[in-house]
Amino acid sequence: MVADQSMEIDGRVLRYCLHGPADGFPVIAHNGTPSTRFRRPDQIAAMHECGVRVLMPDRPGTPNEQTLRPKLEQISRDIMEKVAAGGPEMPGMPPAPPARDDPDAMARLRATFLDSYDGWVDDRIALAKPWGFTMPNGEVTVSIWYGTHDENVPAQHAQWLLAHIPGAQGHQYDGGHVPGPGTFREIFDWLRAPGQGDQEVGGDHKLFPTAQTQTETCAESGIGPVWRSESFYA
Repeated sequence: MVADQSMEIDGRVLRYCLHGPADGFPVIAHNGTPSTRFRRPDQIAAMHECGVRVLMPDRPGTPNEQTLRPKLEQISRDIMEKVAAGGPEMPGMPPAPPARDDPDAMARLRATFLDSYDGWVDDRIALAKPWGFTMPNGEVTVSIWYGTHDENVPAQHAQWLLAHIPGAQGHQYDGGHVPGPGTFREIFDWLRAPGQGDQEVGGDHKLFPTAQTQTETCAESGIGPVWRSESFYA
C-alpha cells in the first residue's frame, strides 16, 4: 500500500509518497530529473522484499524560465508521442504491454512529463550554477552505482566521483541508465548492511548516502553533493 500524502511548508505544498512496509528500515530518496514521488511496481516490490520504508518527495520547482521551458516541453511531447504509438514506459525495459494500456504507468508518465515542468526547469538551471559547498570529505559512507551500458552518462563520471570522494565505494551493475529491480534490491541491502551505520552525523542521527551517477546533479543542504536520480539516505 502506497501512502500518497502532502504537507504545507511556508505556503508551499510538498507532496510525497511512503513506499514499502510501514515498519520497514527508514530511507529518504531523492529523485532525478524529471521524476516524481511515484515509483514503478517493480521498484516498490523491491522495497517490500528488502524491508525498507522509503520517503519519496516530489522535486521542487521555480517557473517562468522562458528560454528553457519550451525545449523541455518539446522533449515531453516527443516522449508522450512515442508512448501513444505503443512504446514502453521507459526505454530499455523488458518486453511488456504498451504503457498506454496500463493506467498506472500512464499516471506516472503524466505526473512526470505533463502535470508541470517547473521542477525540471529549475533542476536544469541548477546544473550550471555553483552549489556553494565542497565534495564529501569521507565523514559518511558514500556508495556510487553505475551501469555498464548507460547511454546517458559515461562511466567516467562515476570514476571521477570515486576518485574525489574519500572512501567512496563503487558498484558497477549490468544494465543501462535505470537499474532493474535486482540492482535496487542490492542498493537497499547495502543501506541496511551492518557496518554502514558506524559514522554519526548531527548528534544521534545517522546518515548513509548512496547515489547513482547522472549528468543531472542535486544538493542536499548540510549533507553534501549527491549525483543521479535515485539518491538514498538511511
